[in-house]
Amino acid sequence: MQDQDVFDGDSRTLRLLGVKTLDRSEQLLRKKKLFIADRLLASATAMEHAIEAAQRLSDASAAPSREHASQRLETVYFRAQQADYFAERSGEPDAATLPQIASRWYQKALRFLETDPGTSENYADAAASVVSALENLAQANVPASGSGKAR
Repeated sequence: MQDQDVFDGDSRTLRLLGVKTLDRSEQLLRKKKLFIADRLLASATAMEHAIEAAQRLSDASAAPSREHASQRLETVYFRAQQADYFAERSGEPDAATLPQIASRWYQKALRFLETDPGTSENYADAAASVVSALENLAQANVPASGSGKAR
């Protein structure tokens, strides 16, 4: 039950930040700040994908091999190492908790690797999507060319 409570809290955090990010994207789109609006939309979409991937039930008939899931985890491990950097660069105070969510979901993926490679891959995808959301938030905060100020 405690695992489910943590998952529910993580999902709620992602959903709230996703809605906030989508709202900001729409505001910036109206102001014709297309690049930032696009990066924020991509971030909100990645947050929703993370929630969906983590909730997906494993289909045993479509489950990847343990070797494939292990290779995926290896890739996600290196991606997850970038989460703190992207959170810092995002300039978004609410993003500070996302690296911990990515880490928790990566750890869940590791726990399921031996017994359920499909669920392992779902959690790996969820962790990778959280990092993608952070990366997009960081890209939205990149200074405009030559101005030295964030957009």
